[in-house]
Amino acid sequence: MRESTFTLLGLERTALDVTHGMSIAMALFAIACGLLMLAAVRHAPDLVRRRTAFGRVSLAASLAALGLALLLLPAPPIVILPVTSYAFALSLRRGAKA
Repeated sequence: MRESTFTLLGLERTALDVTHGMSIAMALFAIACGLLMLAAVRHAPDLVRRRTAFGRVSLAASLAALGLALLLLPAPPIVILPVTSYAFALSLRRGAKA
């Protein structure tokens, strides 16, 4: 990947640069989404208690990411994503009991 270079809009990059750059950007967006979800639930706990789409979308996204991780990614996401999926499912279950 280091040997394969290309120029796009005057910038020369390797395939490795693009892959690493996209991975880091996606990680930053995932962290930002997680922080936004925590802030939203802190300010409006009924989003989870009433089992709104907020909790369901979070669970669906986590499960979809887990599926992709199982197919394409190394161990760290495969270890972390079941934990996040379980946490989202647990919050929905507890929200139904409240």
